[in-house]
Amino acid sequence: MERIEPSRAEWNTWTFGAPLQQSWAYGETARTLGSRVERYAVGPASDPDAVVQFVRRFGVGYAPVGVHYRRPGSYAARLPGLTLIAEPAGRAVSTARQVAVRRLDGDLRAGMAKKWRNRLHVAERSDLRIHRIAGCPRWLSEAEAAQRSARGYKALPLAWLRGMIAADSCGVLTYAAFSGALPVAGICVLRHSGRWTYHLGWTGPDGRSRSAHHLLIATAMEDAAKAGAVLFDLGLVTAQNEGLRRFKLGTGAEAVTIPGMTIGWRLSARGGRRASAPACRAA
Repeated sequence: MERIEPSRAEWNTWTFGAPLQQSWAYGETARTLGSRVERYAVGPASDPDAVVQFVRRFGVGYAPVGVHYRRPGSYAARLPGLTLIAEPAGRAVSTARQVAVRRLDGDLRAGMAKKWRNRLHVAERSDLRIHRIAGCPRWLSEAEAAQRSARGYKALPLAWLRGMIAADSCGVLTYAAFSGALPVAGICVLRHSGRWTYHLGWTGPDGRSRSAHHLLIATAMEDAAKAGAVLFDLGLVTAQNEGLRRFKLGTGAEAVTIPGMTIGWRLSARGGRRASAPACRAA
């Protein structure tokens, strides 16, 4: 495994379809917030078989979603379940978790659960209008923060979202549902190479009665497919929140397991190539 300094275009090509935590914008956001970011290649540095992005902070380096295998047959057996690298070695720090990921091939609506598709039809017959907004408007971030506080769940801080916008100005997009002049629901998605990730969302009473979230997510998935993305990541699903799990999987998504993070290997960096200036990519 060799430490590299690829261009943004190279990294986006090598991480096409990879989770958000492997994206260029995620790494650059971590860097602006005080972390040290390192990128490594397995195999030829000019055309690697696998890549991994590490974020180092307070002496600990980790890769939240492990190694991204471009050609799994070559190295998966050699590097099974490697998801965190730090010193000292040999200590587990988190358990495995699942995320809901929807493939964006074929007829998207045909893959939805019947009840989910029926609620989508309800939203489409309502008076809702969908607006696409660059970035994340203040009304949405504040409404989601209040919702998060009331329900007691955790999320990345607003400073992280601002960093993502700074790292990739076209990578953050909001879908807002309006009834009349007022928004009744909204979601914010992060667009990275070949994959779109649901970041945050809020629905008010008027939005819930109209099934606004169904329409917002369906619209975002259709846009992602048209833009050339191959996956739509709806985030964590757990047995403790069966309603949310059922909602996310109702889109036609599959529950994909992310291995637990274990401290267990020391890397040695070798050389590298200097990074060039970034360029924006929509999908």
